[in-house]
Amino acid sequence: MSVTVQTTYQQYFEQAKAGLIADIRTAVLESFAAENELNFGMATVAGTDPAKQVKKPSAASQVFRGITVAAWTMEQKLTGAPASTADSIGKFVQYDMVPVLRRGLIWVKVVQDVVIDDAAYFVHTEAVNPEYIGYFRKDVDGGNADAVPTGVFRSSALAGALALLEVNIP
Repeated sequence: MSVTVQTTYQQYFEQAKAGLIADIRTAVLESFAAENELNFGMATVAGTDPAKQVKKPSAASQVFRGITVAAWTMEQKLTGAPASTADSIGKFVQYDMVPVLRRGLIWVKVVQDVVIDDAAYFVHTEAVNPEYIGYFRKDVDGGNADAVPTGVFRSSALAGALALLEVNIP
């Protein structure tokens, strides 16, 4: 009887969707309650109770907490959606437990073209395209975005696509 054995391995996981951790290095995650709806791979800031909650950015100079990770609890996995609602696939809704990446490499959506080694910024204000709020770019966009502390893009991507973002937040 012959047995098939895997003999080659990739350095990175396949690109799949926003919020997926991209490689096998040690990632540091922290759990918070969602103060409002948060998509996978989105920037989060300190919530009303900064020790327990995170929320979507809404103004300049808010405390950056990290990036939401596409990971669900066992209950959420069994039902195929977050525990709070059956129609919230791909996002966390208010009161869901949210794993937030503070150190590691993660796939994120970018709202402008980026290249390797660009500094990362998260959008907090956007009048023309409010769906950009919480996603990432390479500049301050006239004051509409704040820097991701220690955030650096590790891949190139066109606007609207996914890019690798490395963070190392203390």
